[in-house]
Amino acid sequence: MVNQVKVRSVVTGTKFNIALFADDVALLAESEEDLQKLLNAVWDYSEKWRFKWNFSKSKVMHFGTRKNKSPVRVVLGFHKLDLVNSFKYLGIDLQRNLSWAGTKRRFVVKAKTRIPMVTKAMVEGLSVQTGIKLWVTMIRPTLEYAAEILAGENWPQAEQIQYWVGRILLNLQRGTAREVVRGELGWCSLRARREIKLLKLWGRILKMDDSRLIKSVYRCCKDQTVSQKGSFCQAVYKSLVSLKLGHIWLSEQIGDLKKWISCVSSSVMERERPMATCTPAETKTSTLSLFKDGATRGRVSSLGCDCGAEVAVCKAKERYSSVEY
Repeated sequence: MVNQVKVRSVVTGTKFNIALFADDVALLAESEEDLQKLLNAVWDYSEKWRFKWNFSKSKVMHFGTRKNKSPVRVVLGFHKLDLVNSFKYLGIDLQRNLSWAGTKRRFVVKAKTRIPMVTKAMVEGLSVQTGIKLWVTMIRPTLEYAAEILAGENWPQAEQIQYWVGRILLNLQRGTAREVVRGELGWCSLRARREIKLLKLWGRILKMDDSRLIKSVYRCCKDQTVSQKGSFCQAVYKSLVSLKLGHIWLSEQIGDLKKWISCVSSSVMERERPMATCTPAETKTSTLSLFKDGATRGRVSSLGCDCGAEVAVCKAKERYSSVEY
């Protein structure tokens, strides 16, 4: 149907003008004329098989930073499609300026509405482990949806939500260092988790057969988008460079996929090591106060638990050998 329409493909070397998922259809074209040809084709197909389109959810978006001087006029059957600047597709807010700001803003709002569940669990006397399960199952997945494409984005609001939840779980006061909260719970930053997911996906793409569409899209876009802010390829390149693995970007020799995943996970965790960590909290009433003493040493006072003695700050490598990611 669509593949038989004579229009220019959006991916060099591969016929790609339509993306299908369940009952969602996305048509991609290089020009308004090509888009109208594709719309005519899918309309004829719907007429043949007698199914209807949801016109209220059918929109047109022109990607790019330049403003259109002439209005886009395309129709689906007898219905004129509206031109929009943002559109929600498969849970992601696509924006014409190629920004993910709208997606991140919506995810943050949704995650904040679920924080009271953790607060309620702690007030009712449930264990810290129960609160952690609420975080892992109800809040964190919201902030990690499509994490692979958001890995290159700076997202302090997500880190702040993780910090708030950690403070609630441990009953800590405002001003407690984030490293202390994460160290107590054995958490790494959400940015590190996104980065690991990003490099895992990149490794899987490299291992795919060259006939796969996603592999063709990656090959086409690798050199073109590596310098484009917010792009998948730029995020992968910067991540590899920060982990001192920049040479792999060109060679793409990652070896066995499982070993690659283990390598990037350990490399990210090594870089995540905080300057100071402490013994994991046993109860929700444990309150920590960190006192900095010089540049490399400190001591932790633990209040509300049996071991009230001061302890030297643990080495980051020892503490983070069991970090969850």
